[in-house]
Amino acid sequence: MKDDNFFSLDKLVELGISINIANEMVSTMNNSLTQEKLNIEASSKYFVVHNDNVFGPYLVSEIIQMISEKIIFKETYVWKEGMQYWDIVSNIKELNIINFSGPPKIK
Repeated sequence: MKDDNFFSLDKLVELGISINIANEMVSTMNNSLTQEKLNIEASSKYFVVHNDNVFGPYLVSEIIQMISEKIIFKETYVWKEGMQYWDIVSNIKELNIINFSGPPKIK
């Protein structure tokens, strides 16, 4: 005879198994998202033209940092694998998230 009491051994075992399955699902999803992020970052390495020299490759996060520090600007040319031609930062959606207002940094 099955006990329907929430605290019965059967119910507690079912709960434990359910929690374990849920934890495994969350872990799998987190690993998948982390791997996807690494794949995106690896495929988004840009080269930059600065003072007529080519530098890189840089991750998107590094490019955004350089933009925020006013090392490169919206008119700076960048290129990554898969792009047919060099293009300016302001035309690249994933790089054009920084507000470009304000004067450039004085060196």
